[in-house]
Amino acid sequence: MKRIILVVVICIALVSLIGCEIEPLFTTYGETIHESVLKFYEDYEILNLCRIEKDGKPTLHNLCVVNDMQEGIDIICISHSRSEENYDEYVSTESIAADNVELGRSYSTEAAFKDILVEYVVCEKKDIPDSTLQKEKFKFKEKNLYLCITEITDIG
Repeated sequence: MKRIILVVVICIALVSLIGCEIEPLFTTYGETIHESVLKFYEDYEILNLCRIEKDGKPTLHNLCVVNDMQEGIDIICISHSRSEENYDEYVSTESIAADNVELGRSYSTEAAFKDILVEYVVCEKKDIPDSTLQKEKFKFKEKNLYLCITEITDIG
């Protein structure tokens, strides 16, 4: 009986430790993604948040997939950088990268991120490009779709 209790206590401890490591889904650098999206919409639904990875490491850049509640999918670029006034704080910049995304069409972040250019496509599973570096699944109108990062280029 003591072994079972010990195993249960260890499992609970491990789960709580792992839980401490996981950042809440829509919180980044102390600010909720909702605060960033709310700058552009009164009514919306966040479908997914994709933290851009470069060379296998996360960057300070995110693509947020948003249901604009007008039958369309929009992509918002949210980039973080250290505050010049207080180096321990982060500030964010936001911009709409794509409005009413068309499935299968290639898009890019253009000048939204200061140090990288990200090319991406939103598609169904059967249409995921072979060149996909990173993909994020989300649901829109009861359909599974994917945000696929196809290329990341250094700029500046």
